Amino acid sequence: MHKLMEMKAKNGDNIIKHLAKIKQLWDQIILVCANDLPLTPKLFKKFLAYSLPPLWDEFTRQYRQDPDK
Repeated sequence: MHKLMEMKAKNGDNIIKHLAKIKQLWDQIILVCANDLPLTPKLFKKFLAYSLPPLWDEFTRQYRQDPDK
């Protein structure tokens, strides 16, 4: 979880690679924690949006306001 929470993309980073790394860590967390996840899937998706650089705010704003979309 520490490693996951430290992951923050910066402007110029390869966003596809960034998201793939986060997804890989999340898959490992699911395997280890199975029935006692530290984040709900909904909160994990919100975390993904917050892990992107400010340049992506326009794209993630709607999702952060309503994660069910």
